[in-house]
Amino acid sequence: MLLRIVFSVLGAFMILNSSVLAVVSNFTFGNILEFIGGAALLVWGVFDNRIYSSKHKALWRTFKTLVVIGISTAVGFSMFLFAYGFTDTARYNERALIVLGAAVKGDRVSKPLQARLDKAVEYLNINTSAVVVVTGGQGPQESVTEAYAMEQYLINHGIEQERIIKEEQATSTSENYKFSKEILDARLGEYRAAVVTNGFHVYRAVQLAELAGLDVATIHAPMPWYSVVPMYLREILAVFKLWILKY
Repeated sequence: MLLRIVFSVLGAFMILNSSVLAVVSNFTFGNILEFIGGAALLVWGVFDNRIYSSKHKALWRTFKTLVVIGISTAVGFSMFLFAYGFTDTARYNERALIVLGAAVKGDRVSKPLQARLDKAVEYLNINTSAVVVVTGGQGPQESVTEAYAMEQYLINHGIEQERIIKEEQATSTSENYKFSKEILDARLGEYRAAVVTNGFHVYRAVQLAELAGLDVATIHAPMPWYSVVPMYLREILAVFKLWILKY
């Protein structure tokens, strides 16, 4: 009974949270995954007794087994991503800082992206000789490029415009690195860069940097609690894709 209540409440919360995020923030694949997961938990919690005693008992057991496997995999993998991304490796003497793009709502940076930019401001105020690359193109729900929105945020928070390099073509983390590397290679020659991104994204960011031929140190940014579930769910699938397809 307790488990059914917990699953019902958690499932309803996940459905509500994913729906609200889809409206007030950008609609993402993570929202869809959270909604599906919440629906599965809600169905389990509400219908377990009546279906378990029906002729569909075997099918219901299979459904519950899949849900348990899914939950276990998501929790375990999320713990790995969290632990990996928790420790920063930046030495604050790198010649460049790369801020990876994230969602922009209209022309306003999202909370996860704002967290990255706040960390970038901290870094740049300590390492005053570093330049910063803000990288990200324009998505379907964005009225400006992510790079432009990031540049404006940094300027409004005291970073000199001449230190900021905009890269406005990238549509993925792989392209963030590819285009940023081209710019920095031409401008700096030999260098080491630091990269700032949210903690859940650090593992994949490091792996993709290596594939792009970049040696990067890392700085992790926090994220709002209500974004944790969709971000980690989406990231898990993205990591599997990276392992299989190498991008």
